[in-house]
Amino acid sequence: VLGDMLELGVSTQAEHYRVGRIAAENADILLAYGPNSEGMLTGARTGGMTAKFSRAFTEKERMIQTLKVLAKPGDAILFKGSRGMRMEQVLEAFLQEEK
Repeated sequence: VLGDMLELGVSTQAEHYRVGRIAAENADILLAYGPNSEGMLTGARTGGMTAKFSRAFTEKERMIQTLKVLAKPGDAILFKGSRGMRMEQVLEAFLQEEK
């Protein structure tokens, strides 16, 4: 579960693509949030991750609902993004129903 990386300047597109490629090598599913999430998906799909397992979101609520459907007991989930993307909101909403 990745949010955009901010303040990368001219490296923005290349770095989001690179993170997508890394995700394809190390994760089963990529859920990406933010204006640069399509770059992450392009990298992931170039790296062999199918469209079924890599999705971009512009709304956190849709991302949360998708995560709740896809996550299964025993899954390890990484939440990461620039501080400005406020990915803790996704984590908190995801965990809220678990309590």
